[in-house]
Amino acid sequence: EPNYSRIKQRILLLASNPRPRGSSKLTGREGWRIRAGDYRIIYEICEQDKSVTILHIGHRRNVYKNL
Repeated sequence: EPNYSRIKQRILLLASNPRPRGSSKLTGREGWRIRAGDYRIIYEICEQDKSVTILHIGHRRNVYKNL
């Protein structure tokens, strides 16, 4: 379960800082990505609501194909 722990830790980090070090804006669409080991967390930031919406979590090899 080390992947689960790492992913959970990264998601909790987004609550206090939606653009942490290592996050990147997606190219060609709205949204951001952050790495968690071999996994990627794809999310959107709503400035008005001050909220973060997780769109997809997946292995780096497949996560972008499913967007």
